[in-house]
Amino acid sequence: MLITKTNYMAGLQCAKFVWHRVHKPGELVAQGSDGPPVLAIGQDVGILAQSLFPDGITVDSSLPIRERISATARAIASKKPIYEAAVSSGDLYAQIDILLPVKGGWDIVEVKSTTEVKEHHINDVAFQKYVCTKAGLNIRHCYVVTLNKDYVRKGPIKVARLFAMHSIDAEIKTVIRKVPSNITLIRKIISGKCPKVSIGLHCNDPINCPLSERCWSFLPANNVFELSRIGGKAFDLLDAGITKITDMPDDYRLTRYQTIQIKSTRSRKPHIDADAVREFLDQLKWPIRFFDFETFSTPVPMFDGTKPYQQIPFQYSMHVINAPRAKPVHYSFLAEGRDDPRPSLLKSLKANIGRTGTILAFNMAFEKARLHEMAMAFPSHKSWIHTSLRRLNDLIITFRKAAYYHPRQHGSNSLKQVMPALTNLSYDNLPIADGATAGQEFIRVTYGDVSKVEHQRVRKHLLRYCGQDTGGMIGILDTLLGSCRW
Repeated sequence: MLITKTNYMAGLQCAKFVWHRVHKPGELVAQGSDGPPVLAIGQDVGILAQSLFPDGITVDSSLPIRERISATARAIASKKPIYEAAVSSGDLYAQIDILLPVKGGWDIVEVKSTTEVKEHHINDVAFQKYVCTKAGLNIRHCYVVTLNKDYVRKGPIKVARLFAMHSIDAEIKTVIRKVPSNITLIRKIISGKCPKVSIGLHCNDPINCPLSERCWSFLPANNVFELSRIGGKAFDLLDAGITKITDMPDDYRLTRYQTIQIKSTRSRKPHIDADAVREFLDQLKWPIRFFDFETFSTPVPMFDGTKPYQQIPFQYSMHVINAPRAKPVHYSFLAEGRDDPRPSLLKSLKANIGRTGTILAFNMAFEKARLHEMAMAFPSHKSWIHTSLRRLNDLIITFRKAAYYHPRQHGSNSLKQVMPALTNLSYDNLPIADGATAGQEFIRVTYGDVSKVEHQRVRKHLLRYCGQDTGGMIGILDTLLGSCRW
C-alpha cells in the first residue's frame, strides 16, 4: 500500500482518518478543502501558476500511478520544468505541482490557492522533499506559491503579480526531521485495526475531517459544545464526564450569555428582557427594509478593480413594511449574464432602497462592508450608498446581547438558528440552504456549461433562498414585537 502525500497528511491529522482513507474510503464524506469546490472559467490556480515557469512538461494525472512515475523519469532527463511530477521511493509516493530544474538539482514549487503559507503546507512540502531525496533527486530549495492578496485586477490577469513566491527552506529544515518517524507511525496505523481516537481540535485542523459527523454523533442535544463561546474548554468538560450543558457544575464560571442559555435550556422557555428588546425596537423607523446580499468569491479576480477572494454581490432580497402589521412588499435582484454583476445590482438597489426608514440586516457588518466596497469601486453611487449606510441597523443585536434567547438556538445567534427557533420557517427542505452554496451554484450555472433548464432551476432556488432570509427576518421582528408589547 502506497503512502501518498494525501495519506501522509491525513495521518498527521488523525490516525482514524488515514486508516479509513486506506481501508474504507467509501465511508468518507467530503467536508472541506484548501480551495473552493466550484470555480469559474480561468480559475484553475495550479495551471495559471505553471505559466510562471514556462515551457514545461505536463505529466498526465489521469494516468495510472506507475505510468505517471515513468513519464516523470523521462521528463527529468529533459531538464525542463515538470508539472504534476510523480516521484516514488519504495512505498512512498508524492505528486509535485512543479519540479523546477536548477543548477545541480531541482527546486520544489507547491502551488496553493490560499493567500498565505500555512503550517500544513510546510508538512506537505517536507514529505515531497523527503520522497524526492529518497528517489535520488537533489532538492535545492522549496517554495510555496500563494495568491497575492493585494493584487488588484486591471485588464488581463498579470500572472507574475497575481502570485507571491515564498521560500520555506528554514521551516522545512526543522519539519523534515520528523518525516521518517511519522511515516513509520502511519505504516503501523494502516497495517493494524481501525484505531480509536477521541474527538478533539484536530477534527477540523487543518481540514474538516470527513469522519467528523460520525465521530461526533455520540453527543446528545444541548451538549457542552453548544455552549456559547466555550471553545476548547468543552473538551475539558467532556473529559470530566460532562456532556450536557444542563449538567454543568454550579461552581463553573459562566458568562452572562452562557448563564441565560443554560437557564433557558432547563426551563425550555425563551429568555426575554422586555426592556432591552424595547430599547432596540425604539431605534427602528418605518418603513423598515429587511435586506440581505448574496455574494460569490473566486481565487483569481474576475473583474477589474477586484482582488483574490473578494466578495462580489450578485443578488439581493428586500422586504419592505411601511407600517406595523402592513403587508410586506418584496423586491429582489439576481444578476444575469457573465459581466460584473455589481453595476446592475446597484442600479436596482438604488431604485428600491428609498430615502427614509430603517434598513435592517442580520449581522449587518457583511452588508455594510459590501456597500462600502461598491461605493469605492463605483464613485457615481457613493452619495446614495453613504446615505443608506447611515440607516442600517442590525437585527442580530438583540440576540448577541441575549435580550432574547430561545433554547432552540442551541447557543448560536446565526440567522440559520434564530429563524427556525422564532418562526415557522426552516432551511431544511431548501435545495439551496446557505450562502456558500448559493455563491457556488451561481458560479456554476452562470459561468459554467449547463443546460437552460438547469440554469433556470438554480436561479429559482436562489431567489427562494435569499427571499427566505429577508422574509424570515420579518417573522423574527414580529416575535420581538410581541414579546414586549412594543
